Amino acid sequence: MVNEIVRLRHNGILQRRIPMTWDEIKQKTGMGLETMFRYRKIAIELGMIKVDENGREMISEQTKQLQDYVFLEKNEFVDDLLVKEWVEDLRSRRNGMPIRTWKNLLSSLRFLCNKCRINAEQLIVDRKTTEKIVKNFAEMYKTGEITIRNQKNIDFESSLEGVIHTRVMAVRSFCAFHGISWPRGTSSIMSGKIVGHGKYSHIRFTQDEIMIANRFIKKKWGKDSDIFRVFWIGVESCSRKTALLNMKCDWIEQKNNDKNTTIFVMKAVESKTNYIKNGQWLKYVTRKDTQQSLKRHKSKGFSRIIEDHSNIESKTIELRDNLREIYKHVGKTDDYFYTNSFHALRHIGAHYWLEKTGYNYGIVAKIGGWHTIDELKNSYGEMSPEFIIENIQTKMIM
Repeated sequence: MVNEIVRLRHNGILQRRIPMTWDEIKQKTGMGLETMFRYRKIAIELGMIKVDENGREMISEQTKQLQDYVFLEKNEFVDDLLVKEWVEDLRSRRNGMPIRTWKNLLSSLRFLCNKCRINAEQLIVDRKTTEKIVKNFAEMYKTGEITIRNQKNIDFESSLEGVIHTRVMAVRSFCAFHGISWPRGTSSIMSGKIVGHGKYSHIRFTQDEIMIANRFIKKKWGKDSDIFRVFWIGVESCSRKTALLNMKCDWIEQKNNDKNTTIFVMKAVESKTNYIKNGQWLKYVTRKDTQQSLKRHKSKGFSRIIEDHSNIESKTIELRDNLREIYKHVGKTDDYFYTNSFHALRHIGAHYWLEKTGYNYGIVAKIGGWHTIDELKNSYGEMSPEFIIENIQTKMIM
């Protein structure tokens, strides 16, 4: 069975066939997720599947080229010369290399053109015409003429905004290449404003909720568990999921003998911000329980903050379920905690540090890896009611 999985996953290149995804292999073989990833782990141990230092499968350049070739070959939309020139630009824009989102942009533009029954050329007549087309597209969603695939149980309004935003960015990119652009700060449907900014700045734990969560984790899983380290390093580092789970179990100790404190300075690589310092951010772990857990974990020979890094997909699902159990125990009812379980830690961490620093947004932006203070303030760090009341009461006493 191991040989069959490897053949389906990696040997398709020999028949000039795109290797199957894990979902496709699961459907073809009929095996369960746990069984499939157990075989995958064996294949990695035998060297039949190669992984990088982060546990991600290594795909050969030949396979990548085949994937792109087949993707474009099957895409009749690219036969349009205007589209073809735009795609060629997307695939060479980054010093001769493709930008990461080129396939998503192409698929989004094709989807919009197909649904609106237009040719791509009609998008570059003038700005007014383009905006009318995109508005008509949005209206088709609102009236139910086009349905939304909502796999995360996100509310309809948020899903709709996400769908429209993705298509708008594709249209803007296509139009910009052909000489039509929208000025910065435009308020039309073509604004390109990032969806969801400010909507979840209230996602947080109170200090009492953090302590309830801490007691629950220690009682159920213990201080040497993966979930204990993931929760607390996630909160104190404010790292995104991939960066968090790939963090090395390595640090530099910064001691202050006068205050009898020690800070573990760790590193995280945020692929989302790899254009800033190659995505590398310093992270600060201050809690003694977490530091001791890291020391014991490292003494056992582990190189990452989680134990089983060879089966990262299965481990991610396990940790996600652990987080959801924690949120449920604390009494959190906002859907965001359950649809974005790992990213919720980044929100919790933002408020954790803001309250500790008296809402010093500049310091917390550095701690958590936010490129701008506005991003932290608008999307993560809504001032807590407790802090506002405490300050009002202080002023009243004075």
